[in-house]
Amino acid sequence: MRQCPGPDELERLAAAILGNDPLPDDPKARSYEQRLAAKALSIAAYDREYAAADRARELRQFAELWDAVIVEAAGADDEARIAGLNRRLAVEIRRGDWDRAPRPLLDLLQMQVGARLARSNQKYLKARLEG
Repeated sequence: MRQCPGPDELERLAAAILGNDPLPDDPKARSYEQRLAAKALSIAAYDREYAAADRARELRQFAELWDAVIVEAAGADDEARIAGLNRRLAVEIRRGDWDRAPRPLLDLLQMQVGARLARSNQKYLKARLEG
């Protein structure tokens, strides 16, 4: 997903926080800054493993909402397409074009929120899905 900062920036941030000190194995023994660094590394790892699949899934959802030709014409690469399509969707929602909220729109929005939670708060998402 088009989340910022990206994995490179998150890894640089973690390295700047940690310096040459390793993370304590016990998460309860970590300082606030060390927990931030661990979270940054966790998100970076998630992005490296799942970002391409998340982008592809989001583009498929947009193709369900609009024609695939519109999706392809929205930008030069996947990131640009997703950004452009989200801007277009926001304009159309504000204008009232989607007030009836068809199933493809709800599926897209649910997928986007789920992907953001999977990236940044997997424990919450897991608890919600199990509960």
